[in-house]
Amino acid sequence: MKKYKATNIKWDTDGVETDLPSETIFELEDDHDPAFDGADALSDKYGWCIFSFDYEEVNIHKENA
Repeated sequence: MKKYKATNIKWDTDGVETDLPSETIFELEDDHDPAFDGADALSDKYGWCIFSFDYEEVNIHKENA
């Protein structure tokens, strides 16, 4: 699994007032293309379609305490 940070998300809300994020983290299988599959992942997560978004791969490490 790879993690991506989506930014500058433009949601297709048909004019409905929402509290959707303009940026968030999403995950995809290693062989999936974030440019195409990222919009589906965001739509699945939040229930709204996407007009456009930017993304970058991120590495999130958890430190052991």
